[in-house]
Amino acid sequence: MLNYLKEFFSNENTTNQQYTNERNHQLQIAACSLLLEIAQSDEDFSEVEKTRIYEIIKNEFKLSDEEVNSLILQSEKQIEKSVSVYEFTDILNHNLSSDEKFLIIKYLWQIAYADGNLDSYE
Repeated sequence: MLNYLKEFFSNENTTNQQYTNERNHQLQIAACSLLLEIAQSDEDFSEVEKTRIYEIIKNEFKLSDEEVNSLILQSEKQIEKSVSVYEFTDILNHNLSSDEKFLIIKYLWQIAYADGNLDSYE
């Protein structure tokens, strides 16, 4: 009986951890997608913008180079499938604190100004 309970709670913790990991990954994709969208909105996705997005993703999410590249590819695929940025903003809006949302907006402005030119579409 004791072993059953240990295994039950161990499995529950594993399930909770998997849920948390999946949730965090969805938040990362949503944030990365918005950064990519703002950078591409003026139809001039400059190297400066690419580098800044890479730095933000790597530092904010504490990811390896390989994980950053994978996240960017996954985000690009999500952007292709999306109709608008609403699905990304909705995920962030429902799961982030005000301070975390402010940080995302700060990063969006950094990307918009990364190339030294603020386009009307950015």
